Amino acid sequence: MFTEHMLLKTIVRTLWHGKPAEKTVTKTFLNLLLLSLPLAVFILSFLAFFPALQSGFVHLSDDDVLIQNPYYRGLSWHNLRWMFTTFYMGDYRPLTWLTYAIDYKMWGISPFGYHLTSLFLHAVNSVLFYFVAVRLLSLTFSVSAVFMTMRFAAAFAAFVFAIHPLRSEAVAWISARGHLLAALFFLLTIISYLRATCTATPSFQKRVWLVLALILYILSVLSQPNVIALPLILLILDVYPSRRLGNGATKWFTPQFRTILWEKASFFVVALAAGFVGLIAKNQTSPSSEALDLMRRLFLTAYGLAFYGTKTLVPSNLSPGYEIRFHFDPLDQPFLVSAVAILAISVVLFAIRNRWPAGLASWLYYLLVLVPYVGFLLPVVGNVENGRLITPDRYSYIACFPLSLLAGGSLYICWATWRQRQRFGRFLLSSLAVAAVAISLLSLTWRQTGFWHDSYSLWKHAVDVTHRSRFKSLNAHNGLGIALAEQNKFDEAIAQFSEALRIGPNFAKTHNNLGIVLAERGSLDEAIIEFLQALRITPDYAQAHYNLGVALHRQGKTEEANVQFSLAQQHQ
Repeated sequence: MFTEHMLLKTIVRTLWHGKPAEKTVTKTFLNLLLLSLPLAVFILSFLAFFPALQSGFVHLSDDDVLIQNPYYRGLSWHNLRWMFTTFYMGDYRPLTWLTYAIDYKMWGISPFGYHLTSLFLHAVNSVLFYFVAVRLLSLTFSVSAVFMTMRFAAAFAAFVFAIHPLRSEAVAWISARGHLLAALFFLLTIISYLRATCTATPSFQKRVWLVLALILYILSVLSQPNVIALPLILLILDVYPSRRLGNGATKWFTPQFRTILWEKASFFVVALAAGFVGLIAKNQTSPSSEALDLMRRLFLTAYGLAFYGTKTLVPSNLSPGYEIRFHFDPLDQPFLVSAVAILAISVVLFAIRNRWPAGLASWLYYLLVLVPYVGFLLPVVGNVENGRLITPDRYSYIACFPLSLLAGGSLYICWATWRQRQRFGRFLLSSLAVAAVAISLLSLTWRQTGFWHDSYSLWKHAVDVTHRSRFKSLNAHNGLGIALAEQNKFDEAIAQFSEALRIGPNFAKTHNNLGIVLAERGSLDEAIIEFLQALRITPDYAQAHYNLGVALHRQGKTEEANVQFSLAQQHQ
C-alpha cells in the first residue's frame, strides 16, 4: 500500500521523468491519476463561479429574454415553433431557447436553476477543453497521450481557460447561455474531427466520425452562431498540429489537399448558411450602422483584437458594457496603437512560422473567430449618434481557446527542458508559479462573478469602471439608474439617467426611463417631455406610448391618453 510519502514521491517522480516509473506506479494508480485531472478541472471550474448560484436576474436582457417573455415557457408545439422561427434579441438560437424551456419546466422562474445549468455547462466545457488540449499537445510535441507531464500541461491549459475572469460574463449572465452551449458542441466537433483525421481508423469509421462532427457543428450554430469560420479552423488544424498537409505550402495544391478540402465542403455550407441567417437576424433587430465607415470598422476591429489579448493577460476593469461612439477618430491613440500592434504581431508570427508554427496557427484561429463579430456582427446600441457595444467579455469564451493552449504548451516546454538539464529546483519553482497563477485567477474570478449578484452591484461596478475609462458608457449609467429606481432612490436614479443622456442624448430607452421616474415623483409635465423625446427618436416605441398615455390620463387628458394606448397596442 502507498503511504502519503510514497504517493507524493511518486507524483513528483512522474512529473520529473515525464512518464510513470514502472516499479513504483501501479496501473491502477496511474488510471486514478489520469482520471483525477479532468475531475479536478470540473470541480475547480464549478467552484470558481459558485457565487453565481446566489445571483438573481439582472437588468441586462434577462428581463426581456426570460422574465417578460412567455413564448419559451413550455415544450408544446406552439413553444417549439416559436423557438425555431424567432430572431428575438438579434440571434437565431433555437437550442438555447430549448434549454431555457427545460429550466422553466424544472425551476419555474427561479434564477437558481438557470444559473446551475449555465455553471454545469461551463464545467463540462472545461473538461472537454482538457481533452482537446491533451490531443493537440500530444500532436504538437509528438508524445503519447498518456505522457503525464503533457497531461498536467493540458490540465493547466484547461484551468487557465476555465477559471479566467473573462469567462464570468458568459457563465454568470443567464442571457449568455448560448455561448456556453455553442462551445459545448464546438469542442465536441473538434474532438470528433481529430478522432476522424488523426487516428488510424478504417475509412468507414472515419466517415462516421466526420458525419458526427458535422452534426455537432450544426448543433453549435443552432445554439449561437459563434464560429462560422470553423471550416477554416479545421484546415488550420490540418496544417498544424496534425500536419496532414505537410510543412510546405506547395503541398497544399496536391490531390491530397483537394481530398482534405472536400472533407470540409459540408462544413462550409453550414457556415455560410449560419452567417446568412445571422446577418438577417442582426438586420431585423438592430438599427443601421452605416455611419461606421470601412476605415473606422477596421480600426475598431484591431482595437477589439488587442482588447481581448490584453484583458487575457491583465484581467482588470472588466465590465458588462464597453461602448464607443460611432464618430470616433480612428487615428486616436487606442485605435492607432492597437492597429500597429495587431499588424506587428501578424508580421512577426508569419516571419517565424517555421520556427514557431503554433504561434501562427493560434493567431489565425483567434482572428477567424473574433473578426466577424468584433468588426461586423456586433449589435448596434440606439442609433448612429449614440454608438455601439464593443468587445463584450462573452465573445472571448471560444476565441481565447488557443491562448490557454499556448499557456499549457509553454509549461510543458519548461518542464521538459528543465527535466533534461536535471534542474529540479527550477522545475519545482515553476510548479509553484503555476499554483500561484491558478490561485490568483480563481480569486479574481470569484470577485468578478460576485458583481453579477444583482442589477445594482453589476451596474455600480460598470459605472466605476467607466469612470476609469476614456470610453464612457451610457448603458452603465442607464442600468444603474434602473436599479436605483427599483430601490425608490429617485433623485439618484435621475442623476444617473441624466448622465447617460449627456453621453448619448438620443437613447430612447433612457428618455423613457427618466420619464417613468419623473412621473413616479409627480413631475408629470417633465415626464411627458421625456416620453415625447423617446418617441421622437423611436416612433414605434410601444412602452413609451403606453407610459405617455398613463401620464396624460393622470392629467385628465383622456382622449389623448387613449390615442397613445392605441398606438402602444399597435406597435407591440
